[in-house]
Amino acid sequence: MEKIIQRVKFSIFNMGNFTGRASRTEYWTYMLTMGTLVLGTLFLLGILSIIFQNPVFLSFYLIIGPVFLISLIPWVALCVRRIHDAGQTGWLVLLAFVPVLSVVPVILSFIPSAKPNKWGDGPAEIAEINEFSAFSFQFENL
Repeated sequence: MEKIIQRVKFSIFNMGNFTGRASRTEYWTYMLTMGTLVLGTLFLLGILSIIFQNPVFLSFYLIIGPVFLISLIPWVALCVRRIHDAGQTGWLVLLAFVPVLSVVPVILSFIPSAKPNKWGDGPAEIAEINEFSAFSFQFENL
């Protein structure tokens, strides 16, 4: 569980980083964790709005919408770094927003890490999270 938390923290720290590479482990840990949180919250709100038949619960979707949009930034950055790791250009992430072609970035995320390529030697590992001491210090105090 601690490794999962470290990997998610590492991904959130790199949320504005569109350069470099991301390992498959980093990618899938973040995707499964955030996907579970988002879908679980939406499911819970849907069930509560049906049970209580109260439109107040539907108004929570107005809060979750912007949060979901904000979470797209680290998702896109992570996808770009993952596609870089597969040896492809990060612009392929834009295919995720085209309905028929949205499967292409997912397929590329399964490709094993390429040897050193023009985006770097290899994906950063969790051991390197300590190099980002300013951010990790802030995270440790939360």
